[in-house]
Amino acid sequence: MSHELRTPMNAILGFGQLLEGEPLTAQQLDYAQEITSAGRHLLELINELLDLARIEVGKLAVNIEDINLEQGLAEALRLIRPLAEQRSVRLIEDYQDAGLGVMADRVRLKQVLLNLLSNAVKYSHRGGEVRIGITSEGGRRRVSVTDTGRGIPQDKRDAVFKPFERLGAERGTEEGVGIGLSISSKLAELMKGKIDFVSEVGKGSTFWLDIPAARLDESGPEGGSEAVAMSTAQSRQRTILYIEDNLSNVRLMERIFECFADKRLIIATTGQAGLTAALEHQPDLILLDINLPDFNGYEVMSRLSQDARTAQIPVVALSADAMPSDVQRGLAVGLKHYLTKPVDITRLKQVLDEVLLP
Repeated sequence: MSHELRTPMNAILGFGQLLEGEPLTAQQLDYAQEITSAGRHLLELINELLDLARIEVGKLAVNIEDINLEQGLAEALRLIRPLAEQRSVRLIEDYQDAGLGVMADRVRLKQVLLNLLSNAVKYSHRGGEVRIGITSEGGRRRVSVTDTGRGIPQDKRDAVFKPFERLGAERGTEEGVGIGLSISSKLAELMKGKIDFVSEVGKGSTFWLDIPAARLDESGPEGGSEAVAMSTAQSRQRTILYIEDNLSNVRLMERIFECFADKRLIIATTGQAGLTAALEHQPDLILLDINLPDFNGYEVMSRLSQDARTAQIPVVALSADAMPSDVQRGLAVGLKHYLTKPVDITRLKQVLDEVLLP
């Protein structure tokens, strides 16, 4: 279902991004931006529904590791600041404990924090504030998020963590299907944590996440910046082989590469055709779909690595299989990067430039 739902979204969002870069009238640009904005919102809903389905059938696994909590929270806050600025909501960081670690799944912890923060911003009144705190007690860390919203009536308390129960839906003020907190609560439980809240009508709510503590240096294991090295010029034209069977995705990539004067694109629509093209053209990089009609991308990777003529060609996945376990599996077999559909054109260019640095 993940592959089938995300594949058409790749064409919708990909071509939408391309349109935004065209010389359009103001009205046409507005139309294109509405397409990509609505597409991204739909993609978020698809991801949430898939997560909920996987949790309910016990097929969502978490990878527990030591994580610097303050760094993880900083990443979530960076993503939520534009929404807060748009709604004139102040974000106030009030940490009693900082530089401390937790035992959690890196991706899922960020997902939970983003949900708590986005809800707090959305439900705070314009000009209000959201206060974020970190405390420790009894071998656990607590992240608390306090908003200045309407608050939640006592008789609505039991509905907060139920899927598809969206508080405020009767006013039609917020988008969503009401499963974010339900998923976040279940994810917290998978990480041996818990989400709870207190609320007062007319004054706001405080939601908190309790999560097991870990021992980490203040610097944490993630000292590096997220910045990606980008080359502004290449010494020669680079050849990229794209192995993909979906014709809409092929057309999209061809249009994207029309904007890259220093990169030449070659297409192969099956795994076998991709192997033949890799031998013939010796590309500088291979973009690889995972689901192919003859054999999957992992078999392509295996055959490339077993042939000395192709073993050194860097391979980057571009797949609609977008679960964290899919990404981890791909990186474990030697992929340089694992990009997911719908493709983010800016991120694609960053990865290409990084891998193809002279």
